[in-house]
Amino acid sequence: MRRQLIAAFSALLFVSGCGYVQRHNAPKVDAPESYLHATTDEALKDAAWWTDFGDEALNQLMDEAIDNSPSLEAALAKLQQFRAQSRATRSSLFPTVTLNGSYQDGERAFGGLGKIDLGYYDVSIAAQYEVDLWGKLSARRRAAFGDLLASENDARAALLTLTSQVARTYFQMLDLREQLRLIQQTSESNENAHELVANRYALGVVTSLDVYQSEANLAQARAQKATVEASLAATEHLLSVLLGRYPDPDIAGNMNALPPQVLEINAGLPSDLLNRRPDLRAARARLLASDARWASANAALLPSFTLTGSYGNINKVLEDALDPENLLWNLVAGVTAPIFQGGRLVGEAQRAEGAFYESAATYKLVVLNAYREVEDALVRGEKQRERVAELERQATASGNSLRVAEDQYRQGVVNYLQVLTAQNFYYSSQSALITARRELLQNRIDLASALGGSWTDQVLENREPSPKLHTEVR
Repeated sequence: MRRQLIAAFSALLFVSGCGYVQRHNAPKVDAPESYLHATTDEALKDAAWWTDFGDEALNQLMDEAIDNSPSLEAALAKLQQFRAQSRATRSSLFPTVTLNGSYQDGERAFGGLGKIDLGYYDVSIAAQYEVDLWGKLSARRRAAFGDLLASENDARAALLTLTSQVARTYFQMLDLREQLRLIQQTSESNENAHELVANRYALGVVTSLDVYQSEANLAQARAQKATVEASLAATEHLLSVLLGRYPDPDIAGNMNALPPQVLEINAGLPSDLLNRRPDLRAARARLLASDARWASANAALLPSFTLTGSYGNINKVLEDALDPENLLWNLVAGVTAPIFQGGRLVGEAQRAEGAFYESAATYKLVVLNAYREVEDALVRGEKQRERVAELERQATASGNSLRVAEDQYRQGVVNYLQVLTAQNFYYSSQSALITARRELLQNRIDLASALGGSWTDQVLENREPSPKLHTEVR
């Protein structure tokens, strides 16, 4: 009998890996061989993109954010939870073994027989194993592993989002600092102009209208300064929080100018994007996990096989209780088959099927949006460079116009209204140029974020403590 039970146990173990298998491919999205608005098909340089700006202050801020950002820390802590969950789910594929030991001491009186000693030791080992005949447990393991892969890619995506936010906020801060410097220069120019108008009014050369207009223009510049200072402080505070600091106005020292030029990057091929973007890889992992849950739900409709065994003895002497010659064992094979569940298992299988198709549609949408983001960033970058070039010509022309208007006003050729118009146009053109240059930088950041890349793994590996990530590419 013992040999028959062992043979049955071995047979069930043999077939346990050949269970119900359900695998579906991710939906395909038709994409062109190259991006519509790309100027080259050269491969993307797979390195931390912000180093291309050559800004040491930005590099230091990135290092600090990666080490201290609460948002990235939360993503890595969530990854730790999914890693533990995957480990716990994987344990269902192995037997559970429990050691039990107890000692009972006492005696009982039996009439004229006197007292009988009831002390004894009870030592046993119990094991239970569910044979994964239909692949239900392995499907659950695949689902948990898919969740783990998705969480790992969520951590990569969190890093991508964090670095993008830091760079955008940093350049927004430099934009506002440069705007503030422009306002201060404009205010000084307006003060000089107001002094000139006041002197000419005292000499009776101009009317009080010129004085009032110059005062209003000076007050307008000062009011704009207060608004920009408030926006600058808020931006510095935001950058501090991204770095895990208390709001600090000296977050980036005395840097107050945007980079003079923005280097273009190669977008590579659309087919490469599926493996570079962490959000696409996360969506694909969730799709695989959803498929595995569907398989597990279908396998739950079939009978389950469980093996239960025990090994132990009861004896008054501990050494005798542990003696292998005295140990008793038994092995029981059980079958549990769902007969009537009120439609619960069938409903769960249908729900899992619907969840899979939802994940498939979500994956396709994420892929299409990823391609759209790249194409948007490419065309915006191209048009933004054209816009910056035109604004540079406008700023030069407005500066020349202001210089001529001021000279002609001193000579009495034009009235102050023309000077005022030239002053406002010069300020607005210079301010628009600063903003456009910052938007070009932001577009460069958007393109780098839309393209993704394995540089996230390299950065996270250098983080302390370094998270252990799978490098699956399919």
